[in-house]
Amino acid sequence: GWLATKKISSDYILELDWKIPAEGNSGVGLRFPAASYVSRVGMEIQILDDDAAKHRDIKPAQHTGSIYLQAAAKQGVANPPGQWNSFRITCDGPLVVIELNGTEITRANMDECTEGQEGLTPLAERPRKGHIAVQNHQTGVDFRNIRIKVLGGGGK
Repeated sequence: GWLATKKISSDYILELDWKIPAEGNSGVGLRFPAASYVSRVGMEIQILDDDAAKHRDIKPAQHTGSIYLQAAAKQGVANPPGQWNSFRITCDGPLVVIELNGTEITRANMDECTEGQEGLTPLAERPRKGHIAVQNHQTGVDFRNIRIKVLGGGGK
């Protein structure tokens, strides 16, 4: 389940707060076309209880703040389940930067990501515009303070 914008966006800064329960799993969708599988066609920024036993054997690019299966995030920055966290996600042309709680944890230049991991489309071949969304992955999640600032002369 994704709750998505109607508007198509390309370059922006997305800020939002999120909180998940123990063993929680969710995400933020970026630059994906309507009726598509977000993490395979656009980008999903992972939200996960990284320390949960059920997630023990995941790949580095499946942890919180990663571009799902494509670009691994620096770990150890997320607050524990039940506490609020803040993302600041910048999409500016090919550059995607994810900050978590004020610390940069992922920086990817889509143009340089020419090999798709896990058999998926490389980031270099994915759209540079599309919908923005938040995910309900059936484990529970809370979002608040969602703000989008369009880059390149637009407004909020």
